[in-house]
Amino acid sequence: MVKQLIQKRGLNYRKFFLENEKIIVETKTIRTYQKYEVKLVDLGFNKLYQADNTYLGKIAIMVCILLPISLLIINLFQNKFPAKEISINFFLWFALAAFFYFKQHNDDILLIGGRKNLVFFRNIPDEIEVLEFIDIIIMTTKKHLVEKYAQFDKNTLEQDFYNRLSYLKNNDIITSLEFDNLYNEFKFSRLIKISHIDVHLN
Repeated sequence: MVKQLIQKRGLNYRKFFLENEKIIVETKTIRTYQKYEVKLVDLGFNKLYQADNTYLGKIAIMVCILLPISLLIINLFQNKFPAKEISINFFLWFALAAFFYFKQHNDDILLIGGRKNLVFFRNIPDEIEVLEFIDIIIMTTKKHLVEKYAQFDKNTLEQDFYNRLSYLKNNDIITSLEFDNLYNEFKFSRLIKISHIDVHLN
């Protein structure tokens, strides 16, 4: 079953479709459209919050609103500017204020730590749902890595298997107890194999 997260903000959107071994990402802005696949083995497990400083934008909006109003008040008492010039100034300043207000700033959560990063809008549809989807990606990725690296057969070398399990443990994909259980399972399979050989030789 494909799990998905669809985020829309203004004319922009980000879509994520999680499958068994990969995640399909589709993004669209006013200028660009991208669709690509990211393999789960290329993802990390760390979350990073990233947001622009919005204080300057808020200050710019206040300036753009207060400046034409101040000019209007001054003109009411001193009548220095023609009405047409005042109207044009009002339009330009308020248009600039609207631009700063609607300009989309970065407010994201990133999934980092691997060869590829994923970028999500932090609070669309809401932060809890975004974090839950990221946690599902992390759990699915860990499960996929365990299935890939914790498997062995009769041709698997012990050192290779030990190294794979060490990679999983060192990256917090399996616990120390799971490491011991899997390694003991491998050694037990080898003992059975040796016992079968001895039986045939006798």
